[in-house]
Amino acid sequence: MITNGTIVINGVEVGVLDVRIEPGEESDPKNMVFTWRAVSQTATTLTLQLIFDDALYISANSIKDFLKITIVDPYMFFGANGLMIEKKHREMLREMPAQLSENAKEL
Repeated sequence: MITNGTIVINGVEVGVLDVRIEPGEESDPKNMVFTWRAVSQTATTLTLQLIFDDALYISANSIKDFLKITIVDPYMFFGANGLMIEKKHREMLREMPAQLSENAKEL
């Protein structure tokens, strides 16, 4: 299981994923503080949970923030075809929706 972007192989931590928020032009990077963890991992899926220090700042402006996930170690993940993922496909960028509204009680 991936913990803090790493796995342990023979007692050595190896970086496998880099997860970050790319702030939009109107966002303050200081407000993009979060931690993350893998909550589920199978041979074909990986589910991450993002825990924001203050979710109200995420995509709160008209120009949205983006989640950027980079596969650091290409030997740890393989495509559905069983082959190593090509370099051009090792980075994912997805627009982050606003996380909470003023009236929301939970995420």
